Amino acid sequence: MTEKPLKAAIDRLFRAYSDYNRKASKDTLFTLLETLHSLDDKLAAKHGRAMLDIKEYVALKALRNHFHHEGEVRHVVALKAPAHITAQFDLGIACLVSASDCVAAIKGIKNKNPQKQAAWQQEALQAFADTTKIYGGQVVDLNLCVFNCIVKVFELLLSLEIHGDGEEFAEFAAQYDWETQNGHSHYVNGSVFTHASSIDELHSWVVDTYNLAGATKDSAG
Repeated sequence: MTEKPLKAAIDRLFRAYSDYNRKASKDTLFTLLETLHSLDDKLAAKHGRAMLDIKEYVALKALRNHFHHEGEVRHVVALKAPAHITAQFDLGIACLVSASDCVAAIKGIKNKNPQKQAAWQQEALQAFADTTKIYGGQVVDLNLCVFNCIVKVFELLLSLEIHGDGEEFAEFAAQYDWETQNGHSHYVNGSVFTHASSIDELHSWVVDTYNLAGATKDSAG
């Protein structure tokens, strides 16, 4: 793998991440997952499957394969917490998908060796549990997973002394350097800032809003 295709894959990833941040949707999420997968392939030629050590990527890879091979993650809904609940998501906006689609993505992980298949599925299940926020057992917020995955991929590239040439990569690097210099964490933990009495209300609102958005899309489609 020459340097040019690898740099191009890095720049595509950070452009896709920038697009996703501007508007989280099924299209921008799918493009982001595809560019992560592409970078993994490009890195593998010289550095092995180093990205598989990133648990967030393990979860997103399973979802990408479900998107790619099954052709569907039914609804992707981006939303802000409502003012009347006095709550704010860690990243300001949640990117919601169906928990059942995440389960289907895990079950879709295949290997000819049953023991390897079971191990991979368990790894993906644990990755989803560790890196996403789940509401009511029905709806999964991917934003925590996506954000921390990109940070860890960036840090992997730093450790390998590889960088992109694009504007979006440079902007991400500058923000990362600023956080380092000012003692800020590079990661988010998925906290929801709200009064304890509003937690149940927020969870119910997220599930209801996601289901309503899905029903509206179904009726429109």
